[in-house]
Amino acid sequence: MALIIKTKWVRFPIYLPLVLIGLLTCRSEASDEHLFEEGKYEEAVAYYSEKIRSSGNDLSAHYNRGRAFEELGKLDEASADFEYILSKDPRHLEAHLSLSKIAYRRGDYSRSAVLSGNVLKYHEGSHLAHFLLARANHQLGNVQTAMTEYDAAIALNNNFGEAYFYRGALKLTLEDATACADILRAKEAGVAGAAEAIEKYCR
Repeated sequence: MALIIKTKWVRFPIYLPLVLIGLLTCRSEASDEHLFEEGKYEEAVAYYSEKIRSSGNDLSAHYNRGRAFEELGKLDEASADFEYILSKDPRHLEAHLSLSKIAYRRGDYSRSAVLSGNVLKYHEGSHLAHFLLARANHQLGNVQTAMTEYDAAIALNNNFGEAYFYRGALKLTLEDATACADILRAKEAGVAGAAEAIEKYCR
């Protein structure tokens, strides 16, 4: 059975411009986060593109622009930003993870598995890397590797609802009696689809 699955004013005028600059900087940093929260990804791309032009080699700006491109479905542009980051910092955890997710999203599960496996060379304690490696292997039909990696993700983050959910889905296909316990943990964590899975498979 398969489951589809934050100012004190100084008195001397000489300091006033510095205070204003600081306030404007804080406001700017806050607003770029709001762009993501409000789903204004095109504006976020424009914001970070300008930041890259003005600041040069700003890896955080490349990463955030890549995230915005990814949300827009512009996966080639997102990949270019993440690959640029890795050309400067080969151990950059988030860039590796993002490239693995993009490969998965494209249905290139073998590449996703290779990319997430590469993350673990530098970041063995990343529960997300283990999870992505599990998901890719799950899709590839590599059941034992997928189960091992789901187990590793959960061992590193015992509250990782999605890992419970997909491990439960894998267990369902294996007719493992503990499958519904995993899916129940996912439901308790608020994972989308878990409640429906309980109704369908665990009555």
